[in-house]
Amino acid sequence: MPQYKAKQKAPKKYPTELSNQQWKRLKSILPAPKKQTGGPGRNPLDLREVINGILYWMRSGCSWSLLPNDYPNHKSVYHYYNLWSQHGIWEQIHVQLVSKARKKAGRKKRPTAGSIDSQSEPPRQAVKNVAMMLVSLLKAGSDLFWWTQWASF
Repeated sequence: MPQYKAKQKAPKKYPTELSNQQWKRLKSILPAPKKQTGGPGRNPLDLREVINGILYWMRSGCSWSLLPNDYPNHKSVYHYYNLWSQHGIWEQIHVQLVSKARKKAGRKKRPTAGSIDSQSEPPRQAVKNVAMMLVSLLKAGSDLFWWTQWASF
């Protein structure tokens, strides 16, 4: 009878994947899964892998159905992306991490001045823009997650 080894977390497969430090900061912001492991029904997905799938999709621009098999099912990844977009999770992540970056830089949590654009963008596009910004800042490799560069307005 063959012996199977437990699946271990492999090193990063794609450049968009979260480091352990980035994941540690991000997981406290994400909503907890509704179902706990071991209860009836399916076990919850690994949210780190879901985020990695979303970041891959954002960076590559591929269709959801072309998401690599290294990530959870593309329909599940899309479900989380859509759900978090509708509930403002991406904006919450942005606000919390920018305020941390500003505090580390010795600034106030929120800027004291700002400007308002006379043209507004549709809410769906705004969500996608925030998510795209996450990917570009991840690519920059900042030690304070992605938002460090954006905090120095």
